[in-house]
Amino acid sequence: MFLSIPNATGNTFIKTNLNTADAGYYTCTITNSSVPGLTIYQRPVKLLVSSLTGVDDVDNSVLKVYPNPSNGNLIVELNQEYLVGSKFDICDYYGRIVFQKTLEGRQRHELDLTFMPKGLYFIRTQIKNKIYFEKVVIQ
Repeated sequence: MFLSIPNATGNTFIKTNLNTADAGYYTCTITNSSVPGLTIYQRPVKLLVSSLTGVDDVDNSVLKVYPNPSNGNLIVELNQEYLVGSKFDICDYYGRIVFQKTLEGRQRHELDLTFMPKGLYFIRTQIKNKIYFEKVVIQ
């Protein structure tokens, strides 16, 4: 079943305050009164909405990322008490994981991300059932 968005008539649509009830398949149907009988359909797009709990801003005593903004060479430091079993993901603006790293019991990690396109990224790590994010800009 495809979901309809009433009053979505522009070339973009932004939905704020997503909740799990908004999940489903969406498609775009385009008509034009100048060309009666012509309808263009876009293939369906599946929207997943997850409900995260325990998402916090990173406390500088837990995770440090510098320099920020960066040319792609980053230093990531994690507080010693959180090293056991820790890893982090780097996600792009759309939430896709583009890089993963296990912390291997070391506090300080030098990352070469110069191969990645310029833009906004998020370093995500889970520590003691909480998910932490840090924004990073690669210039």
